[in-house]
Amino acid sequence: MIARALSQIGVSRGGGKVEVDQVRPLISYGVEALVSTTLGSVENCLADDIVEFRSVLRQFAAKPEWLYPDVVTALAALSTAGFASAVVTNKPEVMSRRLLKELDLDRYFEVIVGGDTVATMKPDSAPVLHALGLLKSEVQQAIFIGDSAADAAAAASLSIPFILHAGGYDSFNCAEFPIAGSFHDYSELPEICIRLGTAG
Repeated sequence: MIARALSQIGVSRGGGKVEVDQVRPLISYGVEALVSTTLGSVENCLADDIVEFRSVLRQFAAKPEWLYPDVVTALAALSTAGFASAVVTNKPEVMSRRLLKELDLDRYFEVIVGGDTVATMKPDSAPVLHALGLLKSEVQQAIFIGDSAADAAAAASLSIPFILHAGGYDSFNCAEFPIAGSFHDYSELPEICIRLGTAG
């Protein structure tokens, strides 16, 4: 969806198509890095490009088949096990809420914190602390699940156990950070969370 939106803008300006592989490493680093890097030689004013990108992106509805296998089952299992869950993303909050609603995932998250909810984004710890505050949870009770260096760095800054989705967007850049557990298939996630939660 993101690559399609950027491609539409790039091609309309006489540039080339933006490939998914170009987008993957940039997704967790905010819209400024994503737009300026992928549009490259056909970029315009960055602020205007971001507005156009978000406008084009809104034209594409999210589809459930885009989800990783077993995501819904894993989220349901975590809810049944008593975990309170939050999304902390660098995407804008409104866009994130819309996306989760379209995918019928919003019911699994008590809190959604976007890249514009507080003054800073991941890897800064502020959005994570904000989410924990809304959940009324302590840092010592938290587990962080992510797939990027921004996620791993945010978790490490607060000494929160980090679970790596090894098949995610930026997982190959997480090796330098502490990893408490990892998974490829979301069916593995609930067991890892329960083990870490019990250990904590």
